[in-house]
Amino acid sequence: MAEYPDCFHPVMCETKLKLTAKSLEDCFDIVYNPSGSNKRQTENRILAFFRDYLLDSEGGESEATLADILIFITGADTIPPLGFPLQPKILFGHETNSLYPKANTCALQLELPVVHSDYDSFKKSMEFGILNCNDFAFA
Repeated sequence: MAEYPDCFHPVMCETKLKLTAKSLEDCFDIVYNPSGSNKRQTENRILAFFRDYLLDSEGGESEATLADILIFITGADTIPPLGFPLQPKILFGHETNSLYPKANTCALQLELPVVHSDYDSFKKSMEFGILNCNDFAFA
């Protein structure tokens, strides 16, 4: 190790992984309603909005960065090298009818709002909720 420290540095020392829309999306399990239900159709639309929102954040077309989104959901600004202790989940807020996202940083859960019928209103609500959250992921 003393002779070739550069070879051992990545193995022995934590390196921050670059956060991308794909890496953030891949760390979630999605909790769907049964296939064919009206709620499932809404969930597919909202999930497409969320994926577009992640791409906008990665491309700098959103006020919130990918790190802001991850902090809102988990409290961490990067994905840990060994992953999270719990599998982060995406839920859908059918019961709350809220305009804004909610997160539980202890359970690593993001509840997406389902009341939006267009991407622009979804994006505005996501940015407001994420950027105006002072603590514990409540806007």
